[in-house]
Amino acid sequence: MKQALLGFCVLLLASCRAPLSSSAVPAPLPERPQGRQGSASAKFAHIFSFNGSNGREPAATLIDVNGTLYGTTYAGGANDEGTAFALTASGSQTLLHSFKGGKD
Repeated sequence: MKQALLGFCVLLLASCRAPLSSSAVPAPLPERPQGRQGSASAKFAHIFSFNGSNGREPAATLIDVNGTLYGTTYAGGANDEGTAFALTASGSQTLLHSFKGGKD
């Protein structure tokens, strides 16, 4: 059920984008830079830790909408059935929903 909710959220968020005009052509992807490709410290920073009440075991890929990341967890939250959350780049989390289990 959590995956269905996440899928619905992805479709809902995707529908919020302005449609491309028929003459719009996507730009080619840039070349990958050479050098420190494998260095996580050069590309990532730790901005948030789950503590159980706000979720545990993050699931799936985060969705970026205007700089806010949306995602779900498998466990944690009010019922220990997982959560849906929003996270800013500064590390501020908003708990959107605590799953109840079953048909929730």
